Amino acid sequence: VNSAQRTPPGIGTSGRLSGDLVELQADIEWHENNYMKQLTFIEEGLVMASNMFAQDSPVDGRRKIIIIITDGVLMDGDKLAGVKSTLQQQQVIVFGIAARRFSARTQEDIDAEAALKPVVSSPADDHFMSLTLDEVPIEVLAGLCDPASKWGKYIAGTGSGSIGLPTGAVPCGQFVSKGVCNQEK
Repeated sequence: VNSAQRTPPGIGTSGRLSGDLVELQADIEWHENNYMKQLTFIEEGLVMASNMFAQDSPVDGRRKIIIIITDGVLMDGDKLAGVKSTLQQQQVIVFGIAARRFSARTQEDIDAEAALKPVVSSPADDHFMSLTLDEVPIEVLAGLCDPASKWGKYIAGTGSGSIGLPTGAVPCGQFVSKGVCNQEK
């Protein structure tokens, strides 16, 4: 234990930086169908993500983002300063979702939110949401390439967010299909 729950090989992104919305949705659906409600540890997952970002991107110019989805208080929040600093140096934008089982927020949900907010990029309120898993596709995935959405302004915009577009990146609005947002020069 003391590690993140992983999606099995062959399901969703299989731990790759695919950028494919269908694969990302498959990851979310797997976690929703296999809801475990165990202790939440993210240090290992963030280190793995940082290592992937340290390698050359398969397509230069894409933004580097992490979306953390947790259903409980982070048990290793006190160990994240080093990896958070590394991610900031790599210009990785960290978003967080405190996933609730029900529409009404419980004290457990509020505690999870309080533990996750210090991990996300600044300003924390712009990089954080408290949602049910059913709300994630609509509230998050559908707007990632929309510069008018809460998170899309940091991903698809032209610099209105905390980090401007990487060199060579193109605002998503210049693509015919938003499904290829920042996947081509």
